Amino acid sequence: MLPASDGVYRRFPRPVKEKQTLDDGRRANRNLWSSRCLEDSRPMSLLGTVAGLLPQSIREPLRAAVLARRDARDRRAYRRARAIPPPHIVKVDTVLALARRFRLRVMVETGTFEGEMARKCAPNFHEIHTIELDPGLAAVAARKLARHRNVHVIQGDSAARLAQVVAGLDEPALFWLDAHYSGSGTAKGDVETPIAAEIAAIDDARLLGAGDYPTLEALEQLLSRVDPRGRIEVSEDIVRFIPR
Repeated sequence: MLPASDGVYRRFPRPVKEKQTLDDGRRANRNLWSSRCLEDSRPMSLLGTVAGLLPQSIREPLRAAVLARRDARDRRAYRRARAIPPPHIVKVDTVLALARRFRLRVMVETGTFEGEMARKCAPNFHEIHTIELDPGLAAVAARKLARHRNVHVIQGDSAARLAQVVAGLDEPALFWLDAHYSGSGTAKGDVETPIAAEIAAIDDARLLGAGDYPTLEALEQLLSRVDPRGRIEVSEDIVRFIPR
């Protein structure tokens, strides 16, 4: 890292080692540009500044391509050595597998954050409703998801908004429940998580029984009121409620 004339430290590509071929060097520099300019929002280099000046119509597809490559890498790593919590792409794969299994065309998400789950799932659903408590995050997600006409970002407390969304549904839906307080940068409602006021695939199973999270036993009792014959499965840090 070297200081520029304005005193700001910026990173420069490492020189290509002699034993590398020319193609290896080009690949290394291309990877450097991808990871630092599209995934890292900090203005660390001239290329990063240039990427930031690109129009949204170009920047977002480029960013999506970089993230897709990262997701493929994370998926391979997870298959080699499973860890908790799993990478985000594993959660996306789980949601899409459930949608295919039950032939669901509508998805309802709580806990939008910046909209990555909705963005990755958008091509596979006829309609997605995603609820975010924090107004700033909801605005960011709405901007990023604007080109996906089938995605609706709803700002508000999911414990209250979810009932409104469900009332407007006219076909079965997959519910991805990920609304909870995650520290700085996220919003907190009356409780850390409104799971007890929501009911399907629930992220972060490892947190059940901590803070405001219900225990798995309490969740089972709650879900039994919805469908006494329903089945609960827990794997990959996700609780799945499978109706009969």
